[in-house]
Amino acid sequence: MTESDQWWGKQFELQARADVVWLLKAEGLKRAADILYSVYEQASTQLRELARRPVSEGENSSRPATEEEVGLVLDTKLGPVWQMLMGFAIENLAKGILVGISVANSSSPVDAKGSFKFGSKSHNLSELLEKCISLNIEEEGCCGV
Repeated sequence: MTESDQWWGKQFELQARADVVWLLKAEGLKRAADILYSVYEQASTQLRELARRPVSEGENSSRPATEEEVGLVLDTKLGPVWQMLMGFAIENLAKGILVGISVANSSSPVDAKGSFKFGSKSHNLSELLEKCISLNIEEEGCCGV
């Protein structure tokens, strides 16, 4: 391992021990998701309004989509990206809580290899959230999506 690799590994471990780093990352992800959702919601509303608009007499109903209409369709594809960012935000929030609990108990949240002690390397929200909060059946179903 090079000196640079060691330095970066140390930086990761130092940041991984700070719950505030995880919480700030979660906030940034949620903010980005909220912005995307706003664009998605506005585009969906505008497309529904366009679809309800009656075709004027003499207007070609099979005309090509305008650039604006194509943009609206593309913006409606942001829904899954919004869901992914919200999932990452929840994941980072849960990890921040777990790091805070570890530090409060005077233990390191990472092992000697730099891996987290509190969970797998997957993005399984149910698994992470079960370790820091109680979920009801409906909430567990939402996390398993």
